[in-house]
Amino acid sequence: MGRVGVVLLVLLVIAAVRRWVHIIRGNAAQRLQRERRLRDSERTFRTIFDRAIDAQLLVDDGHVVTANAMAADLFGVSTPEALQHRLLDDLLSLPPGADIRTTSSHEFTVHCGETDVPVQCTVTDVPLDGRVLTHLVIRDLTMARQAKAEKAWFEAQIREAQKLEALGTLAAGVAHDFNNLLGVIRGNAELAKSALRKGRSNEEHLGAILDASDRARDVVRQLLTFSRRSTPTREYVNLSRLVLDLQPLLRRMIPRTVRLVIEGAEQAQLMMGDPTQLQQLLLNLVSNAEYAMRDKTDGVLTITLSSRHMPDSASEPHGAVVVLQVRDTGDGMSVDVRNRMFEPFFTTKPTGEGTGLGTAVLHGIVVSHLGRAEVTGEIGQGTTFELRFPRAVIEGLWDEELDHDHDAMIAESLADVALSAAEDGSAMDHDAPDVLVQSPYAGACVVVVDDEPGVARVVERALRHDGHVVHVFSQPEAALAFIQQQPSAVDLLLTDQTTPSMAGDRLAEAVHTLRPDLPVLILTGFSPRLTPERIAAARAHAVLLKPVTIEELRRAVDDALASARR
Repeated sequence: MGRVGVVLLVLLVIAAVRRWVHIIRGNAAQRLQRERRLRDSERTFRTIFDRAIDAQLLVDDGHVVTANAMAADLFGVSTPEALQHRLLDDLLSLPPGADIRTTSSHEFTVHCGETDVPVQCTVTDVPLDGRVLTHLVIRDLTMARQAKAEKAWFEAQIREAQKLEALGTLAAGVAHDFNNLLGVIRGNAELAKSALRKGRSNEEHLGAILDASDRARDVVRQLLTFSRRSTPTREYVNLSRLVLDLQPLLRRMIPRTVRLVIEGAEQAQLMMGDPTQLQQLLLNLVSNAEYAMRDKTDGVLTITLSSRHMPDSASEPHGAVVVLQVRDTGDGMSVDVRNRMFEPFFTTKPTGEGTGLGTAVLHGIVVSHLGRAEVTGEIGQGTTFELRFPRAVIEGLWDEELDHDHDAMIAESLADVALSAAEDGSAMDHDAPDVLVQSPYAGACVVVVDDEPGVARVVERALRHDGHVVHVFSQPEAALAFIQQQPSAVDLLLTDQTTPSMAGDRLAEAVHTLRPDLPVLILTGFSPRLTPERIAAARAHAVLLKPVTIEELRRAVDDALASARR
């Protein structure tokens, strides 16, 4: 081997050594980098572990390896180190046979001193050096449970506030009905007292008093049923029957000039729900419709019930659904208003006339019943609320049985209506009573307009007792046609303000186009429309507030007839 060979060998050895040194240095750098990343990762994990707002434990073979400060607070010890080497089963006090490692999430209670704390535990496996540690994140649910309870309490308070708002809307209609009933009771009592002095029979007057008392009792019962506090329930509800049962209250919520139409209630529509909340939902919808048609004299409020099958591609609920539509002929709403309809505290009403919670509560009730609410309508085209709920089926009950019960209820309701109509008709058609008190203006022709048969009959009998000729009409149009045939033969018009098709002040204006000097008396219990300006425009001689006594009615009639003869 020559010198050249030796030199080449030396160079090869040097190159190999350098290569080996480079590899060793690279491996050492990588090892240092891995160790640094490991230390950083451990430091990050330790920081997150120690500063976490939830209690955290690392467990090896059923014993606690390490814990954070929140875990020490949760388990009532002074330092996290006091939890090390403790058995996990002893800390958690799990039920016999329960294994926290079998599922990833649990809810249970742990003992902290003398109190039980509700917690949620999330379990994760952590591989480490050929073994697997168990990482537990334990969240204290005390605040969450309190927040949930407070939310439920506030929701209940909002529903109660909405009940009060709905009852406020009902107040006008209830006041009108109660004033009518009080007028019937008081008027018949006065007529009975007058007849008693003459030795005449009081059976008819006493019967009218008892009937009016029963009707007043029914109004109070309906109000108490709606306004009572109740715990939310889930039960089978026939939505058709609920609407029909609520119809008297709905009728009182809307002006007499607005026509109420109920469609599809002849078929039973069954769903699962809370009857009180569904009543509130319906009253909220009608309250909104009442406000939209408050200034209309020919409004129509239509409540439609139906069933439908929704495909899977449609918004929930899918399959068989019960549909409730409430449609009004009000002023409608813009797209912007429609898009914000269900926002809390959003309202288009003036300050002091609405809380902005009505539709938000409505939407909450619909969602809690697994339903969906949609609003359609344009400016000047009215508004339609459509609510869809999953249809329910009672196991073991044939649809025919449910329909039979529902049909019996419908027949009973129709029979009651027919009987009421027959009684109303008989109230208008009877022999005139004898004259008990001779008025100085006896013989005057008085036209009476009132759609409440009991009130109309009391007024008619009182005026005929004074010797007047009385013509009673339940419809303003019929009274107007009668006066139009012989305007000079009528001496006085006495009309109720809130009649279904035409308000009393409007009737007075129409009559004065036929007979400008005809005196008009308007009876009213409550009417926001009847302002001093409207009274002046109608040229009413006087406005009498219900309930009016027979003596007050007699004086007002005599005064109006006297003014016409001056």
